[in-house]
Amino acid sequence: MDWVKRAFGVIILLFVVYYGWLGGRLLKTGGAGQRDSDAVAVYCDSAEKLNALLNEAYAANKPVFIDFWAEWCKNCHAMESTTFRDAAVKKRLERYSVIQFDATRSKESPARELLDRFSVVGLPTYVILTPKL
Repeated sequence: MDWVKRAFGVIILLFVVYYGWLGGRLLKTGGAGQRDSDAVAVYCDSAEKLNALLNEAYAANKPVFIDFWAEWCKNCHAMESTTFRDAAVKKRLERYSVIQFDATRSKESPARELLDRFSVVGLPTYVILTPKL
């Protein structure tokens, strides 16, 4: 029984370290907001700004790549630190207007309405839109 208590103690300590590390990252980035990235993306957290960016891209006849992400999403951070930093991916995204929509508060407005509008069921989600010709 002592070994079981020690094993659970170690597991609890691992959780403490992990969540402490996550908390430190949140404090470093300010909790929510634009991600640290060297990608050429425009940060967006409102429906008005998203619509303005979409209209701007369509006026320039450019396709749009929308990255729906959240601060609490581990896979979003993994994609940011690996895939979106890859030179080949950056090169492919150059022809797009890249928008990072912050859905950290996904159950609140405006995120909820926009997630529904684009049929987003989980994060991260990537949506590609092309202008009508």
